[in-house]
This record gives sequence, C-alpha cells and structure tokens, in this order.
Amino acid sequence: SKETEISFKELGKIVIDKNLREFEALIPALYSPLDAEPLHRLRLKAKRLRYSLKVFAVCWEEECGQFARKVAKMQTLLGDLHDSDEWIENLLARLREEPPGIEGREALIRLLSDFSEQRNRNYISALQLWSEWQAEYFLPRLKAMTL
Repeated sequence: SKETEISFKELGKIVIDKNLREFEALIPALYSPLDAEPLHRLRLKAKRLRYSLKVFAVCWEEECGQFARKVAKMQTLLGDLHDSDEWIENLLARLREEPPGIEGREALIRLLSDFSEQRNRNYISALQLWSEWQAEYFLPRLKAMTL
C-alpha cells in the first residue's frame, strides 16, 4: 500500500481538532460544580489541548500562542480546584476515621473552610473564564484557525 504523507501543519490540524472536540465534549462539567471527577477530566483535556497548541504553534505563529495561554489559564483554575478537592477529601477522611481532640477538630474544620472557599473561588473563576470565551467566540475562533 502507498503511504500518504502529510505536512506538519496538516498533522497539527488533526491533533488540535481532536483535542478541541474532546475538550468541548466535557464543557458541561462546568455546570455541575459539585461533581469533581468530570471537572478533573476537563482539566486533563485542557492540558492536552494546550500542549497540542504549543507543539504546533510554529504553524500558526502568535495566534496559536494566544490560544494556548488562554487554555493554560483554564487548566490552572481547574487544577487548583482539583487540588482543593483532594485536600477536602483527605481532611474529611481524617475527621471521619480518627476524630482528634477538640482543638484538632477545630483546626481541621478551619482547613476545610479555607479549602472550600478556595475551591469555590477557582470554580467561579473557571465559570467566568468560560463565559468570557463564549462572549468572544473563543472556541469557534480556535476551530477556524485550523481550517
């Protein structure tokens, strides 16, 4: 069979499009703030999309870099949210499994409060960023770049 050759730019279009479609498919996770796992998967898809944009940036120059930076911002917010989820889960397990004395319990509850507030701030920031993306047609413009 004859091998088909494609350019680096054509490969970039394929890879970026695939990663963009996978990221888009998980966007509904942003509307279920208490469901941690889909938000974590969305972060992982943002990471893949960002890396593909960086790898193929030479094909689209500055425009691709701008998209990668915006995706990195979403990835960071979702990553920080995930870190808070991990802390909350561990702190709750500690409270459940071996209840400490009153001072220890109060310290754990304060930490839970802090991580819950941090998680909420990151969630709201991610939702605001998504809203900005919608207003500026971010994903359609990213798709158009690879056409």
